[in-house]
Amino acid sequence: AGKPVVLRIRMDGVAQGCAVQVTLPPGYPSEALPTFAIEGVRATEAGKLSAELADRIQDRLGEECIFDSLQAFEELAGEVLRQPDEQQPEGDQREDTSASGEGCGSRWAWAF
Repeated sequence: AGKPVVLRIRMDGVAQGCAVQVTLPPGYPSEALPTFAIEGVRATEAGKLSAELADRIQDRLGEECIFDSLQAFEELAGEVLRQPDEQQPEGDQREDTSASGEGCGSRWAWAF
């Protein structure tokens, strides 16, 4: 079978400190779909974004879909993160889970 591969992609172009953790399970892409965990945003926003990405790839079994998913994430994040803060429950604070250090100069930075 094998172990899952986990990638952490910085998405500072979406929000400072934002990253997407992509887990590629054994058998990806032919037998299993990746999972996405969003870091550096409010928990409610991360949940919405992760669920939407999962919905978008449900019919992509057998296809590589990480690049398309990250592009979709940028669009989705623009919509979700623009919602007014008053809709967020009290105590649901933005969490900075980003790694320290400078980026590579692009909107995406790959970390293994």
